Amino acid sequence: MSEQIAPEYRLRRLVNALNFSTLAGLLLAKSEGARLEKGPDGLVLARGATGTFPKAGAVTVGNVVILRTDRVTDELVRHEGRHATQWAYCVLIFLPLYLLAVPRAEPAGTPMELPHHGGATTDGPRLDAVYLSLAA
Repeated sequence: MSEQIAPEYRLRRLVNALNFSTLAGLLLAKSEGARLEKGPDGLVLARGATGTFPKAGAVTVGNVVILRTDRVTDELVRHEGRHATQWAYCVLIFLPLYLLAVPRAEPAGTPMELPHHGGATTDGPRLDAVYLSLAA
């Protein structure tokens, strides 16, 4: 019996496939030595990334959650699922901001982590205010 995926997550999976962000996430995950497995809500978990990316414990590209660890909590999946939704609906805004934020990120998080989502803060540029104003 296959897992039932809610309609909104099926739509997110479709949009991320059409905008090629999931393909980019899969290629990146494999290049970092991660093992791919089916995750909840249409996500793909890429566990055990051994390359230099991501600096943080987890990063999401499209519907692919790239993890440096095998430990995954429900809270982490919910949080990274929000990023998968951002890729689906804000890719034209999210991609340039993400590319600016990642190289400046501390290992604990990127400036893209919104404080109300429990994200880390850094000394890097504060892109969350820009993102929120554009996404509003």
